[in-house]
Amino acid sequence: MNTCQARVPTAVAPRLDVPVRMQGIDACRGIAALLVALFHVEIHLKKDKYLNFDPFNGWFLGGFAGVDFFFVLSGFIITYVHWNDFGNAHRLPRYIRNRVARVYPLLWCVTVPFIIASVLYKSEYVPKNIDKRCAAIITSLTLIPLDIDPLLTVLWTLRHEMFFYMLFSLVLWNARIASFALPIWVGSCVMNSISGSHTHYLIDFLLSLYNLEFVLGIGCAFVLRKYRLPFPEALTAAGVLLFVAFGLNDGTGDRGYTNGSLVGVFWTIRFGCAAALVVLGIGQLDLMGRGTWVPRWLALVGTASYSIYLIHLPVISIMSKVLIKWSSASSSASVVLASLIFVIAIVVGVLTYLCVERPLARFFRTPSRIGSSPSNANAKSMQCEPEAAPCAPTQATDVPVVPVASKRFALLDCWRGIACLMVVIAHAREPAELRYLEGNEPVSDFAGQLVVFLGTFRVGVQIFFVISGYCISATVEGFGRRNSSVLRYFSRRFWRIYPPYWSLFILMWIAVTLLEFAASRGWVPQGLNNSKSPLTLTASQFLGNVTLTETWRYHLFGSESKLFLKHAWTLCYEEQFYLFVGLSLIAFPRKYFRSIVWLSVISIACLLLSALNVVDIRGFSIDRYWFSFAIGVLVYYRLCHASIRDRCFIDVSVASAAIAALAIDLAPIHLDEADHAFVHNLAVSMIFGVSLIVMHRWDAYLSTLRPFKALAFVGVISYSLYLIHAPVVPIIARFMMKLGLKSDLATLCLTVPLCMLASVPMAWLFWFCCERPFLYRKSSVGVTS
Repeated sequence: MNTCQARVPTAVAPRLDVPVRMQGIDACRGIAALLVALFHVEIHLKKDKYLNFDPFNGWFLGGFAGVDFFFVLSGFIITYVHWNDFGNAHRLPRYIRNRVARVYPLLWCVTVPFIIASVLYKSEYVPKNIDKRCAAIITSLTLIPLDIDPLLTVLWTLRHEMFFYMLFSLVLWNARIASFALPIWVGSCVMNSISGSHTHYLIDFLLSLYNLEFVLGIGCAFVLRKYRLPFPEALTAAGVLLFVAFGLNDGTGDRGYTNGSLVGVFWTIRFGCAAALVVLGIGQLDLMGRGTWVPRWLALVGTASYSIYLIHLPVISIMSKVLIKWSSASSSASVVLASLIFVIAIVVGVLTYLCVERPLARFFRTPSRIGSSPSNANAKSMQCEPEAAPCAPTQATDVPVVPVASKRFALLDCWRGIACLMVVIAHAREPAELRYLEGNEPVSDFAGQLVVFLGTFRVGVQIFFVISGYCISATVEGFGRRNSSVLRYFSRRFWRIYPPYWSLFILMWIAVTLLEFAASRGWVPQGLNNSKSPLTLTASQFLGNVTLTETWRYHLFGSESKLFLKHAWTLCYEEQFYLFVGLSLIAFPRKYFRSIVWLSVISIACLLLSALNVVDIRGFSIDRYWFSFAIGVLVYYRLCHASIRDRCFIDVSVASAAIAALAIDLAPIHLDEADHAFVHNLAVSMIFGVSLIVMHRWDAYLSTLRPFKALAFVGVISYSLYLIHAPVVPIIARFMMKLGLKSDLATLCLTVPLCMLASVPMAWLFWFCCERPFLYRKSSVGVTS
């Protein structure tokens, strides 16, 4: 638990420049969590399958207003804690990292088991439609606002929280712009509610009335920072009385929003204003050193409020099923039952905080693991937990420690291994998916849905492209420091790619010939081989396959494109990227990053011309796949060369673009197959780029863990694994189908593991015999080209 200890004698009134734990605000967080839990207990037990009547006679139906209390508290705490950060753009990356570390680790720990249990037990809240189900899972795990409710209902509030955090980053980036944008945004929210012109769910989300409550919290922070309020006890009492009166007056537990009128605005403002009065009064009491009245148990509940908020609804649902058989129809027994369920939910939430949330917070914010200096530890302790009660401002300056950029990125080998294994898994389950694609068989059970879901693992190719952009940038700079010639660059690219590829080409040619001969004699079942002999290729196609130019060769001469090794299309794009980089080194030897920018601009122009049917760029590297390489280059520049202000701009830009691309990808917009694939690949590449930026901070620590060392070994042989899995995986998968093991469960439990167990050893053998001899040095864990 992040606490700030008072450092003055109790007999002396604390000064504002001394850290003081705002225990009263902690109590407010705890009370808000208790109200929400009571509300959910009451409405849950009212269902027909449980008590079928209200055990509390509607006394706690107004507890839903605890959400309004939470929103006001969030606006207050985040503003109060980051008061000295306004307009300091160099503090924005740390703010973003803290927000992500605060929200997502615990969210995933709670939500992933809940989603798995809901799908397995066919919960009534899981959509029947597979598209809606996937959208519900995505919004539950990422908090991206989609036109569907999360599977865990309470997560709708976290979507608003994350949106508020994103907008608050504008205040840290440029306070002057934020001061103009904030009133316009608030007015837009009010006008959107009054007008009732709800054309799109995303507009309703961005201009939601809940934003007004965050703004009220910001206003409370400004007031307490600027003024000393008289009669804080009266403010607190007035706020509590209004809050209780409004809650008791609402007998339905419904938000009661009415579009096209002022009812919705007043409905939100009345609870928001009442909560703001409480926050002003309690906050002033804390600053006056009079917050010691808070019981320890209530302070603990407030500190654990995030865990309680996430876990209480699943616990209520489980305990209702377990304890309902011991209840009776009497009102007294139902009250005891409801109270017991409520207490158990709170206790489990507190235990979740102690056993899961607090260790996660320590892991993500321990200075020894993230490279923070001891001198900066005290300053970071003020802001590591924004939803915790803030501390009064201190005189110590919070000067950021800029880490020395390291070009070594050990986790890249791990990611190469992960990406290659994802591609192996995606190809291993393809024969099972054909039953759904060819026979129009509906996907009904969980195993079938998982088989279809594993098809998304093809995004491992996009991860490869991003890593290639990063690694080739490191290689280019290495050549620049050693003053090596461009000829040496092309020579290394040649020996790195072509000899292993030609070795597989020959081995695959021999294997196809032998399989065709064995199948004709009846020694092996028909259909194990899906490839044709290279002798069926024309001269131009054979030349394109051997030179890895087949994806674009047909634009210049010869017959249509045809690949002997189907997965070699990625190598054709890799070689073009290497070629463009080499040519840029010749034309602009000292302006590598600028040349990549210009190539990206040219790629955008070519895409626009292609959309107008002016040019045909299919198969060229400057088409839709170029941007994956460019994102890898951008990540390298951000980690190794960018200034603090540039890092902030890159982080915000890439994260915003990733969210936008993912929203377009998931939105019900009619795009043709090529455009949808482009948006999907772009979203995956950007999300992975953001992940690399975030994980670079823990690179030195994570790369020493045993699981990552094993993945790094797979990453070292990833090129060989990518090459060799293409002939191995389809043969094994088809052979299992010939044995009658066609079910989805057999594919998941037998075929996929067997393909992985067979591919990795054969890849190591291929690496040792065909790839390693052509390398100048043995690949090491780290940045390898």
